[in-house]
Amino acid sequence: GSAPVEAPDFIRIRVRIGDLVVAATDGVFDNLFDHQVQAIVARHLGGAWRSGATVEPQLQGLATSIVKQAQRIGQQEDQKDVITPFALAAHSEGLPFRGGKLDDTTAIVGLVCSDTADEDAGKEEGEDKLPLVHNFLR
Repeated sequence: GSAPVEAPDFIRIRVRIGDLVVAATDGVFDNLFDHQVQAIVARHLGGAWRSGATVEPQLQGLATSIVKQAQRIGQQEDQKDVITPFALAAHSEGLPFRGGKLDDTTAIVGLVCSDTADEDAGKEEGEDKLPLVHNFLR
């Protein structure tokens, strides 16, 4: 169409082997709080993590579950008892929005792994000084 193309957001964070990265569109994060995404992750991968099994075969299903839950909540527009990140943001701007917000939903889930031979390849100057960023409590 004729709509202007928006530049994507780029962030750089330091990750460790074994970290799980969830990247998703606003259709996911407008409807799901971080703690809700964390609960979906725990439900899907908790058993594998506890048993030491590999989680890679479950990542696609995890991404699908995140998207389906965001869509379920998004379909609940105008529901007083449904609180979403978008509804809270709208309320803080004085807008009377409540419930979910149906939108495009895409999620990608990746597991950080490393080939030790390539560990330092391509490392830019200062890259090892990037902050550790996460929202999981330990």
